[in-house]
Amino acid sequence: HVSHVDMCNSFSVGLMNGDSKALMDKLRPPCMLRPEATREVIRKLVVLSGTDAAMNDACPYGDGDQSPVGLVGVRRHHNPSDVQAVMRGEAKRQVLRELFGLGGDLESHMIWGGGFTDFALMCCLGNARGVERALKQTEAGSDERMHLLERRETGCRLSPLLLTVALSKHKGICRRHHGVREEDMQHLKTVKVLLKYGARPDCRELNGKTFVHYGAGSHALNETLEMTSHVHEAAKSSKHFGRKVVLRGLNKAEYNGRIGVLGGFLADVGRRQVVLDDDGKELSLL
Repeated sequence: HVSHVDMCNSFSVGLMNGDSKALMDKLRPPCMLRPEATREVIRKLVVLSGTDAAMNDACPYGDGDQSPVGLVGVRRHHNPSDVQAVMRGEAKRQVLRELFGLGGDLESHMIWGGGFTDFALMCCLGNARGVERALKQTEAGSDERMHLLERRETGCRLSPLLLTVALSKHKGICRRHHGVREEDMQHLKTVKVLLKYGARPDCRELNGKTFVHYGAGSHALNETLEMTSHVHEAAKSSKHFGRKVVLRGLNKAEYNGRIGVLGGFLADVGRRQVVLDDDGKELSLL
């Protein structure tokens, strides 16, 4: 087993000493490349990892191509005795591990003006009031609202929800590059606002990482652990978001039998909203 692992690691290091290592070195701090340049570097890296970059380009509001995220040569037609196949998969995973470990190109987008859309930047800075104001100007269920909530940003394709948790652990970057005082950053509240308006809690970025990886993994804080708890609860019912529901078994008999649409997750009460069809009233029931 040890020799098998050593062979895999050796192969990974060998790959990182080639084209992918040269590309990865361009992203290491201090990286002063502009966002458009870092995105191109990451695009080349993920092509080396087996990701379909064209599919990602065509999917600006979704997870994109998740099929090869470290699985090529491992789970597809996997034969445990085929060491070469396992090593090929390990090398591809190593590209993504390195990219995630570096933090992608988040700081590059924070340094240079225009790196983020206005909405994404408000999420990065924990501007909960601005985020909610922008979402209130859209209609529930509209493409406009979905585009705000799910647009992927940076070379690593982070959604607003993932950007919020990622930058909440690096408030110094927000302060240094945008002059926002840490006491004015409301990242936890911003996460709650995004969930309330229907952000997908199970979204994945380029490397296949979820909110849990960012919120409960390396450098986790009490704040990000609380965020993760809310997102985990929201994920339990997220597959039903936007579906029609018939209310039954409620204490308030006047609501039983009425039809509504399951809406966003209200983190403070641990329930999802139901928007009634007939009068548009919002209830927090499920």
